[in-house]
Amino acid sequence: MEKNTELLNKIPKKYHASITSIYKDEDGFWAYIGNGYKLEGYFADNTIHEDTLTEFKKAFKLIVKE
Repeated sequence: MEKNTELLNKIPKKYHASITSIYKDEDGFWAYIGNGYKLEGYFADNTIHEDTLTEFKKAFKLIVKE
């Protein structure tokens, strides 16, 4: 599980426990959600993928406890 520390530091700490992997590649920003959490109202239950950092950060508001 990859955790890009620089990118993780841009995400509010209250979401850190839910993130199993977070990174950026040529396709955008990625985060995998687990540890008893899921995404509600997002197109995937456990994966955040956005092209921009702004949209990526907004998606974390959709994380809820399972």
